[in-house]
Amino acid sequence: MNELRLLIALLLYVALSWVDIRERRVPRTWQGAFLAWVIVDALWLTGGPGVWAAGLGLVAAGAVGYLLYGAGKLYGRWREVDAVVFGLGDAHVLALSGAYLGAPAVPQMLWRCAIFGGLLAISVLTVRRLRRQPYHRELTIPYVPPMALAVGSLLLDIP
Repeated sequence: MNELRLLIALLLYVALSWVDIRERRVPRTWQGAFLAWVIVDALWLTGGPGVWAAGLGLVAAGAVGYLLYGAGKLYGRWREVDAVVFGLGDAHVLALSGAYLGAPAVPQMLWRCAIFGGLLAISVLTVRRLRRQPYHRELTIPYVPPMALAVGSLLLDIP
């Protein structure tokens, strides 16, 4: 059953990442599909973390996601930048990732999200500099792929 759980999570994260890379947003239909899977997984149908652990993970990761979203909105207003730093779709996926992994794994997931997100940001800026492309404040990066890498590394027990 764990193989099925891992396969479905992998497919969902690949689809979410692909959409986020292409559109720079996470549509609600994909969020709904992920929510449905988290509910099925939390009800022990596939060996998930359990209802209470999933609920606490949802609240913990969701709180961090909404704080990041709010801080990004405030930063955008302060700097008069129209770009969204951390979107509401990203906050939803972060909350659902916390529910998928369960409360005990949320701190490690958040740490890994920060590391993978930072590596992605540095890579994007380095490539833009090497190509002599200007850096704009409106430049955004998709944040679902770093979340997918963080959750995948935890599911595969990669230290």
